[in-house]
Amino acid sequence: MRQFLRQQSGLVSVQNLLFFLMFIGVGGIAIDVTNAYRMRSIMQATSDSAALSAAVELPNAAQATSVAEQFVEYNMPASQFGTLTEAEDIVFGTWDADARVFTENPGSPNAVVVTLSRTRTKNNALPLALLGVVGIDYWNIETRAMAIAEQGCTGIIANNMVEMGQDVRVASGVCVYGRNGIEFGQDAFVAADARIGTLPPFNLKTGQSPRISDGSKFTGDQLPPRALRVPEIIDDWQVRGYRDYYVQVVSKLPSKLINGTLYIVNGNVKINQDYSTMNVIIAARGDVSWGQDGAIRNTLDCVNDRAIGIYATGDISFGQDAVLEGVDLVAAGNINIGQDVRSMQATLEAGNDVRIAQDPHFTTCKPLEETRRLAGLRH
Repeated sequence: MRQFLRQQSGLVSVQNLLFFLMFIGVGGIAIDVTNAYRMRSIMQATSDSAALSAAVELPNAAQATSVAEQFVEYNMPASQFGTLTEAEDIVFGTWDADARVFTENPGSPNAVVVTLSRTRTKNNALPLALLGVVGIDYWNIETRAMAIAEQGCTGIIANNMVEMGQDVRVASGVCVYGRNGIEFGQDAFVAADARIGTLPPFNLKTGQSPRISDGSKFTGDQLPPRALRVPEIIDDWQVRGYRDYYVQVVSKLPSKLINGTLYIVNGNVKINQDYSTMNVIIAARGDVSWGQDGAIRNTLDCVNDRAIGIYATGDISFGQDAVLEGVDLVAAGNINIGQDVRSMQATLEAGNDVRIAQDPHFTTCKPLEETRRLAGLRH
């Protein structure tokens, strides 16, 4: 009996059990919280992109709703994640940029809010691995994103200045926007239904004999959304790819480029003069420099979001006599293009300046659909 009363091994077992439960609780928190944050990040990225996809279709709310639902289903299928968004989770309204207020207004929308959710009421809450030991079996997660309809500036957008030499020709439907100003050389011509804009007050400098109507001029605050997110766009392409393009990640661009390939280059790209290619995308984590008489063409249908492009986390430069047909040029830094561009059907976005030497004749091609969607605005 005395030996039994002095026995402490049972106490040790109880202590070990308590410590074991404590460690499971702490470990469960670490594992389940990490998983929850990961899921929330994925849902937020999806809601961002779905909102921008819908905004592209405005003011057609029905089409915008359909596009957003399709985008969510494609990226996070209901068979795996449950129904994340329904028609009532896609709300249309107006965005007041001055007051920074979104007001529901389905009749005349210029913005859309898309909400994704995993909740117990929808039977798709995020299940927890270990916290069930302490009575927590699931977490509800909700993300929300807002995107504003494009204001019609498809053409050239520079976060600083747009500078173009003499004999500028800006074709019908093109928009040229330099936040801090635009400079044209002599004999500039802007079509009556083209648009040129800056931050207020309007800041345009021209050489002699310009032919630019007052109706083409506007003021406002616009940003080059893709140019400000080039690293994220390239990272996303490396993970998810882009449509039916074959993705090849390289440290140096091959000497011969293959149609239908998206080349992600970890470094600078330098292409010699007289080099021509078509139907490729070049995404460089660095600068892209193309010699004179270079050509990059898109033989696909650019009006249906099939533009090809060059993306750079640094600068993009083309020598004189370039041919740019149906392309996107998107640079986090500057875009520099030499004189006598023989064909320029392109969409340009620069995080700093766009500089084009004399004799540019500029028309535009609709930019890559996926990259516009990646430039969503969170609400």
